[in-house]
Amino acid sequence: MGAFCKLVFSLMLILTLIYAANTEYIRQKIFEEGIGRCNFYQFKCGNNKCILRSYHCNGRNDCGDNSDELYCSMSGSKCPTNDYFSCRKPNNYYMCLNKSRKCDGYNDCYYGEDEVNCSPFGHMDTLSLMILERLLKSKLYVCLPSYEMKQNKKENDKMPENCLQIN
Repeated sequence: MGAFCKLVFSLMLILTLIYAANTEYIRQKIFEEGIGRCNFYQFKCGNNKCILRSYHCNGRNDCGDNSDELYCSMSGSKCPTNDYFSCRKPNNYYMCLNKSRKCDGYNDCYYGEDEVNCSPFGHMDTLSLMILERLLKSKLYVCLPSYEMKQNKKENDKMPENCLQIN
């Protein structure tokens, strides 16, 4: 395996470990807080209740906290505060949603624009992103599984050519 392939493999391994750690953190938060995911045909209310998407902006308080009717029939695309972003609705109307709903893995907007141009690491916390960035900049190499460092090589010099395959 060439040096480039080993570097790519090392980076993929690091990304997988970071992703797995974040996935477990998110699962734990969901379990602790009792927050469930809404299905694609549902709207997620501000109180985390799921209602049918067709109930969103129907003039009735289906969520119980009125979040399904908040900012539903605006004729312009400007939201009242910077804490919100606008989504286009049918008939040239707009609705405003809290920015926390952007890139959260849910299609909250009718046309899905809240999930467009999102980072593949959108759900990673800031600390994990900082660690990933430092790892990528440090050119840290890791010997592949079933490989070990050659003798007389420093631990921080795990360049692929310094690794030996072990049986």
